[in-house]
Amino acid sequence: MTAIACECRGVSKWFDGLGVLDRVDLEVPEGAFVTLLGPSGCGKTTLLRAMAGLIDVDEGEIRIGGRRVLGPPEGVAVVFQGSGLMPWKTIYDNVAFGLVVAGRSRREIVEAVPRFLEKVNLTGYERLYPYQVSGGMRQRAGLARALAVDPSVLLMDEPFASVDAQTRELLHDELLALWERERKSVVFVTHSIDEAIVLSDVVAVMSRRPARVMELIEIDLPRPRRERTVRGDPRYAGIRERCWQLLEEARHGDQP
Repeated sequence: MTAIACECRGVSKWFDGLGVLDRVDLEVPEGAFVTLLGPSGCGKTTLLRAMAGLIDVDEGEIRIGGRRVLGPPEGVAVVFQGSGLMPWKTIYDNVAFGLVVAGRSRREIVEAVPRFLEKVNLTGYERLYPYQVSGGMRQRAGLARALAVDPSVLLMDEPFASVDAQTRELLHDELLALWERERKSVVFVTHSIDEAIVLSDVVAVMSRRPARVMELIEIDLPRPRRERTVRGDPRYAGIRERCWQLLEEARHGDQP
């Protein structure tokens, strides 16, 4: 039986009386890539932030590694929509930041940072500052910073939303290659059906606010994957159409 990395049970959340999450149930198996897909403003990011222990839930519970989340849990790293890099620090120092906070020795940091820069193809850019590199490179640096602390669960909130289409496709392929090597448990928020299908093992399609999980769609496409080859699979169009149908139901409030 596959162990569960992250579990939501009956999770509800309100902000000033406004319902955002409504009894959300979700399981993320260890080593799985699960994407939250839903209408804009439905509560995907709220759920992700609750998993990260950045906000409390009003009902239900979230467990990471079997432990109830009551604050930022150990073994969890977050990659936000913006890279979250500190502009006054070099790329090297940004990637090292989590290790410094975790109290790692200088030797460990010196050994780890170049290795993770290499994983995201940023070797040679260590001494540059965020403003000196492209948006895609900043996102890769943010990913390297998250991976450097060796999390068991990686939470990603639309990390590629701000980059152009060509860069996004390249980042998809790089993330897929990294995930295939590292096999972290990933929860990924997106508005893009195509992004969800290309990356995921499972797409959790969420209803409009207050959100719940309408359906779990298993992406039974072969791995290892690359975006161009996945889109050419004859099953791709059918999966995409089902996602669209559910999103249309969600937008019009006709929830099954």
